[in-house]
Amino acid sequence: MTTKTNPAIEVTQAVEQQASQVVANPETFHDAVRGTFPPALASFIESILARVARGENVSVSRPSEVLTTTEAAEYLGISRPTLMKRIREGEIDYFKVGSHTRLRREDVVAYLQRCRARARHEFDAIRELDNEIEGL
Repeated sequence: MTTKTNPAIEVTQAVEQQASQVVANPETFHDAVRGTFPPALASFIESILARVARGENVSVSRPSEVLTTTEAAEYLGISRPTLMKRIREGEIDYFKVGSHTRLRREDVVAYLQRCRARARHEFDAIRELDNEIEGL
């Protein structure tokens, strides 16, 4: 049986100092990273180095594909009771693990996208109505 290890990478003073030097010269670093990596990965690397340079703790991990209701509510920016209400109303898919409610990350992201699209649509409708009123 193979065991997955989770090696910690210690940030030494030398690494912190080098990160500070890199962050202090953002144009050179930005050009080098942007030319080497895709934009999303380059931004990720820049973000990590900036935090290391400030002496902050950095933890990099892969997000879980399954979320607890607390994690999902936090991601959505709503309270857990509100999330549970929306689950009961069938607005978001879920499944049970024993007596515990769990949500797939992809379902939570899809729900958030639907909410944002609905909000944009409603805002556009209000703006259109406002333009009609101004035209009277």
